[in-house]
This record gives sequence, C-alpha cells and structure tokens, in this order.
Amino acid sequence: MAIDYDEIAASALEAINEAGQEVVVHRKAAPGPFVPGQPVTPAMVDYPGTGALVGYKQRDIDATKIMAGDQRLLLAPQIETVPDTTCTVTAMHLGKLTTFSVKDVGAVGPAGRPVLYKLQLRGA
Repeated sequence: MAIDYDEIAASALEAINEAGQEVVVHRKAAPGPFVPGQPVTPAMVDYPGTGALVGYKQRDIDATKIMAGDQRLLLAPQIETVPDTTCTVTAMHLGKLTTFSVKDVGAVGPAGRPVLYKLQLRGA
C-alpha cells in the first residue's frame, strides 16, 4: 500500500486553515542598483501564507534555546518560499499585528516532501 503524501499535505492544510490565520513571511531580496551618494538598502519580499500560532508549554521553555514569550508557527507548505532564520514573520498575536524574528525552522516531511513547516518565533 503506497502512502499518499498529497493527501497528508491536504489534510495538514485543511487543519491549519481551520485553526490558523493569514501570516506573511518577509525575506530580504537583493539590493537595488548602486547609486553614488545613496544608501543601498535591500528590498523586502513578502510571501503570504497560512499558519497557526501557538505558544510553547512551560516545560519546553529552557531560557536558552526557547525563551519565555517565544511562539511556534505551524505553517502550511503552500508558500512560495522555504522560510529560514534570515526571515521575519508578521502575524496577529494577542489582538495586534506583531513582527517576529525566526529563530529555528523545521519541516515535517515524510520522504523529503514537506507537509508542514514548524517555525520558532521570537518577538522582534
């Protein structure tokens, strides 16, 4: 019996859509052209996605890797970029739009195909 990874991914997306919210992953893009006398600032590219923001349990907070206030984002893999620790994420948290830095990224991916990204976020 073959495992249907498309079905697993669809189930994960359905669960995240039910419990989640819209989030935006921000990634720095290559800077624009150099213009003498002008500062060179990298542009930001936004990638919208769907994710469920959940807190860590008290027993998981060790004050070294996971700090008090850190959040876990369960992100649907149907996003146009693979997030990494250079990204930031904007999501609704406690009733206000908050930007978080990404501290760690993991993927749940049977057979190398991600069906869910797990991001550790820290308030920026």
